Amino acid sequence: MADLETLLFVTAVWRHGDRTPTSLLPSDKQNTVEMIKEKFGGLGQLTELGALQQFELGILLRDRYSGFLPDEYSKNEIGYRSSYYNRTKMSILANQQGMFASNGQNAPKLPLTENVSKTGIVIKYLQKGEDPYVFDEVDCPVGLYFSTWVQALNYKCYIN
Repeated sequence: MADLETLLFVTAVWRHGDRTPTSLLPSDKQNTVEMIKEKFGGLGQLTELGALQQFELGILLRDRYSGFLPDEYSKNEIGYRSSYYNRTKMSILANQQGMFASNGQNAPKLPLTENVSKTGIVIKYLQKGEDPYVFDEVDCPVGLYFSTWVQALNYKCYIN
């Protein structure tokens, strides 16, 4: 539990919950893509496990900062910032549901938008590529090398 006598401000940073793959190997069958689209809405989307992870994190944050957080969500007291990706925004919705869940509320099910607070939730984000603080893509020499290597003709023989 937080020391409420000295606590003035809280900033929490976390990643999105579990997600579907952002890309598939060329050998993956088309029905894999169709299944991911049908069940989760596409590649790189939050899964039900990811929503549950965020819901539980929200409960943990509520327990940690009980007495400091308001009883109900208030856009004037709590702010959220996200990357442009849908999975990060959906993670915030699940986290907020856990943080402000009434006792006995069930874990979230996708789609999360059906259970959003009636007061509305404000999520600030910039368009992809415009946010200097939330990285959309990172230039990583090892990642670039690996990507180039995978695309090489002599490697393609290993991909079924």
